[in-house]
Amino acid sequence: MRLNPTDVFKLLDSLISMIQSRGAVLACAVPWLRSLLVLHLSRIMSQESSLVSLNSLSELIESRIGTLSPALQLASSLDFLCSGVEDDGLDDYESAAPVIFEDNDESEEEEESRDDVMDTDEDNNELEELSGISGVDELEDLAN
Repeated sequence: MRLNPTDVFKLLDSLISMIQSRGAVLACAVPWLRSLLVLHLSRIMSQESSLVSLNSLSELIESRIGTLSPALQLASSLDFLCSGVEDDGLDDYESAAPVIFEDNDESEEEEESRDDVMDTDEDNNELEELSGISGVDELEDLAN
């Protein structure tokens, strides 16, 4: 389906205004503009009014291309600086010894040691009581 000549010029003006506005629409408008120029360039070039639009489009493209190189240099410099900052942060983190905090309350340690002593005393008493029964020695050997 081919566009009418009036529709071609309307679409051209709409696409040029979208491209001038910048933003995410630009990525969608550029392929449309390219297709429009490839398919209808002879018709567009025949109209003087469209030549003014194409001239403004050409100036816009040249200005954006002119800022592309400095923008890329700035982006690469920022990437380099940011990677150095990240590396410095990792070195400081890796070289620092971890800090371990232990909250040892003396009363808790004493209770634990008393409980351990009581457990071993009870075990010894049970073994003494069972020592008179035959076969207990074999069970004791299996437990150890």
